[in-house]
Amino acid sequence: MTAQDLAINGGQSVLAAPLPFRSVFGEECAELVSDLMASRPLSTLFGNHDVAELECTFTQYTGAQHAVAVNAGTSALHCALVALGIGPGDEVAVTSFSFIASASVILQVGARPVFIDIEPDHLTLSVESLRQRRTPLTKAVIAVHIFGFPCDMDPLQAYCEESGLFLIEDACQSLGAFHRGRHTGSMGHCGCFSFNVNKLVQCGEGGMLITDDEELAERVRQLRVNGLSQFGQDRLGFNYTLNNLSALLAKIQIPRIHEFRDKRRRHAQFLTERIRPFCTVLTDSRSECHSVDYALPILLPIAEMRETVIQALILEGVPLSGLYTILYHHDFMSPYAPAEPCRIAEASISRLISFNPSHLYEETEIRLFGQAFDKVLSRLDELSGMTVCL
Repeated sequence: MTAQDLAINGGQSVLAAPLPFRSVFGEECAELVSDLMASRPLSTLFGNHDVAELECTFTQYTGAQHAVAVNAGTSALHCALVALGIGPGDEVAVTSFSFIASASVILQVGARPVFIDIEPDHLTLSVESLRQRRTPLTKAVIAVHIFGFPCDMDPLQAYCEESGLFLIEDACQSLGAFHRGRHTGSMGHCGCFSFNVNKLVQCGEGGMLITDDEELAERVRQLRVNGLSQFGQDRLGFNYTLNNLSALLAKIQIPRIHEFRDKRRRHAQFLTERIRPFCTVLTDSRSECHSVDYALPILLPIAEMRETVIQALILEGVPLSGLYTILYHHDFMSPYAPAEPCRIAEASISRLISFNPSHLYEETEIRLFGQAFDKVLSRLDELSGMTVCL
């Protein structure tokens, strides 16, 4: 075997050694953390100090009037539903393709998910499918800006307004993306963001809910701290507070969002040029700034090759991400599967692979990833007859 042979056939991998760990945090961050340790508590009950500063910084960046920090993007989505009064007997429309949290929070409040088909070019919720599938019990819509691609917000906002539906933006993967001059997450009743390890801004775990509704923001502030306010116990809530250390780490990255986003975009553009001769690479034609936040979506020509191509790329050293499936294909979601399948989602996702063009990668590493993609995708005919079980 030689280096030209695919690793899946016993050849040498393009990236033979594991990639080194890399962080955006430098000596300046270490000094800030040391100062925090010496001068203020690691956490506070009602989000003072660094948490409050992060919230202020986030409102300035997104243009929202209120920001409430929580411990995860999933927590932000959960609080949004509870704060809007969604519960048993209600239905919530949600895209059929996303990370599981976009739908699991609906079950957590006792409501029923209504799965909506997607647009083939952006993988985002289809407004036309929403019109067809919503029922009189549908009270809210969770619109997911998947892979940093904004939903088609103008018709979606108009439909939700005329139908009396709450509009929750799951912007966990779209920090840094704008649609018609407005930041994703700032166009619905509220927007939810994530700061976990794969995101544009990352602090281990963390999340944020933004809104222009002061009463909604105050309800979420209480929900995140077991339903407490500074005046007593006002409602049933959760332990969703964000600590000051995580808030500090997130806060110092906000001014660098454009730097991170632009680096990701350069990575994505380079890889797109290497991949497009063999596969379709989905790009955003709708927003001024596609965040390329989580993944570069690639559609293979034949669905049956997906598992084999994923395995071949992994063995070449390519760390694939966002290998999601149709949400109602999960066993615990199958009772809510629609009578009419989401046909565009079914057809698209069966061909989808995705790669995170992280700003933590160096140019030399991206070039190696490009070589690996070229090596594997240029030999799809060779892979088409193979069967691999992941």
